[in-house]
Amino acid sequence: MNHTGSIMTRRTSPPKQLLTLRQAAIFIGIVALAIFAFMYGRNALRYRELQKELAKMDANIAAVEEEKKDIDREFDESISPAVVEDFVRKALNWVRPDDEVIVMVGPDASAPPQEESPSELKNPGNGTDDENSKANWQLWLELLTGENSAGE
Repeated sequence: MNHTGSIMTRRTSPPKQLLTLRQAAIFIGIVALAIFAFMYGRNALRYRELQKELAKMDANIAAVEEEKKDIDREFDESISPAVVEDFVRKALNWVRPDDEVIVMVGPDASAPPQEESPSELKNPGNGTDDENSKANWQLWLELLTGENSAGE
């Protein structure tokens, strides 16, 4: 072999990069996709919760509307002429001009009610005449002081 002036030289390769441009783009894409998936998943869960809450609110609204219809119906029935007339006849004792009025009278209805006379009323206690003759303030004084002044 002929080695005529050729010197063998070693080829040096360029220094290796940690990440190539293509690898960096793929990495950024994966990170962006992961962030998007996380945000989408969180929003999807929140959307489901809101849908459930909306369904509950719709059910509550329907129940309240049904209750309102019942109340309106009862109100309309309560202000009908027949109900009003029944109320004024029974509660207020009103009559129409062409009605015949019949008044029921009991056996002692003509006699005035008898009231008990003050002498028949008794003070609470043992009912002795001594207590009945004392003034109320004297009875209170005896109660508070514990004295029994029978002989005044």
